Amino acid sequence: MALVQIHDPKTNTWKSVEISNEQMESLNTINDIVIEDNQINSYIDNLNISPEIKVVLDSLLNYSMKIGDLILNIGRKIVEVILYFVQNFPNMIIGTIIGFTIGSIISSIPVLGWALGWLILPLSTALGMGMGLKIDMQDKKLANKIKDETSDLFGTMQGFTI
Repeated sequence: MALVQIHDPKTNTWKSVEISNEQMESLNTINDIVIEDNQINSYIDNLNISPEIKVVLDSLLNYSMKIGDLILNIGRKIVEVILYFVQNFPNMIIGTIIGFTIGSIISSIPVLGWALGWLILPLSTALGMGMGLKIDMQDKKLANKIKDETSDLFGTMQGFTI
C-alpha cells in the first residue's frame, strides 16, 4: 500500500488516501511532459476565453499529489487534456458549455429546477457535447485525423468508418 497525499494550494492543506501497489505503478506516466511549460502558457494566453477562466486554468497548473516520494503534477495533466480537446474538438467544447449553461438556467427555475434539475443538467450538457461533436465529425479532415489517432492508440478498428 502507498500513501497518496493531495495538496490544495488554496488552503495549503494536505489530505491522505491509501492506494494499492498496482495503482501506484499505473501512475508513473502522469508526470510525462506532453506540452512544454512555455507552450501551455502561450496556449492559455491565446485562448479566446475570459480572463477569469485563464486564471483558473493557470491556478489549476499548481495542483499536485504526493505519493510516497513521488510528486505528481495532476493539475498540469488536467490542463493538457483540456487544451487537447479545445484544439482538436472546438465545436464539442462550445456545445458542452452551451448545453451546461442551458441546463443550469433551467435547473435554477424554482419548481421545475427542483423537480427536474438533476436530470436536465446532465442531459443538456451531453446533448450539447454530442451536437458539437457531430459538427466536428462532419469535418472530414478532422474526422480522418481522429481516426488515425485512435488507430494509433487502440490499434486498427475493424468496421469503423467515419
